[in-house]
Amino acid sequence: MPMTTYYVNKNHGSASDSNAGTSASAPWLTISHAISTVAAGDIVYIGAGTYIGNFQLSTSGSNGSPIKWICDFTGEHTGYAGIVQWTTLNSPSVLGGTGCTLDLNGKEYNEFYSIVFGAGGSGA
Repeated sequence: MPMTTYYVNKNHGSASDSNAGTSASAPWLTISHAISTVAAGDIVYIGAGTYIGNFQLSTSGSNGSPIKWICDFTGEHTGYAGIVQWTTLNSPSVLGGTGCTLDLNGKEYNEFYSIVFGAGGSGA
């Protein structure tokens, strides 16, 4: 199965989890949707912003075909440059939250590039 490149961009006016997510002009809205969709070898470019949730991986990549989660800090792929943060907070400016930001859930071969995790509660 060939790898697929996906886009997540909460700031894009056309972002929706009902999109195919395979173009920067019609990206997915949420990280959670990407987590539930990706397969080994896929690449996910993520536009700038703070993404809130308790993210639990549901798929492993494989040796030689990892799943790549990439912050598009230059804006080259999504059109939205800047930092990508995954957090459990209801508000990024308030400390607190519960659970952990990212639960690998025993899934392997997931690679994360330039994504900031944190400002969550215990275990984050």
